[in-house]
Amino acid sequence: MEQSSYIGFRNTLRTQLNNRAVLNEAIETGIRPVVCVAQNYIRNKAIDDSRLRKAILELSDNKTEHLPGCLPLGPGMPFLLTGNVATELGLSNGKRGIFHQFVYDEFCVDVQFDVVVFLKHTKFITRPKYALVEFSSCKLASGLKDLEK
Repeated sequence: MEQSSYIGFRNTLRTQLNNRAVLNEAIETGIRPVVCVAQNYIRNKAIDDSRLRKAILELSDNKTEHLPGCLPLGPGMPFLLTGNVATELGLSNGKRGIFHQFVYDEFCVDVQFDVVVFLKHTKFITRPKYALVEFSSCKLASGLKDLEK
């Protein structure tokens, strides 16, 4: 199987359904889907060998502690915290929020995968700086008013 068509075929059905739901929403709303591709490390060094990266990304997510090789997200998508981030602010395990966007360097490597799994105009990114997620009952006092649009 070619490098470009492997993601999705070896992932669990749950991951495939989640990927399809995000991509269907992108089609319906006309937004460009963004997929965050995992960056794996060996001894604190990023894996640059494309064959080794491909082999790791080909692993089924039931063999990687349910961590998929790619994570497609779209604005307005429900988001669930699975760990305690800042309990004093109400950001703890099980807290629900709404994903808004990834923030990343535009010059980051734009990995490409086959349109069999992803839409032709999908943006693939590695190493996002952070994700903006809205938590309605977060106790953050500042309101993040100085944050870039």
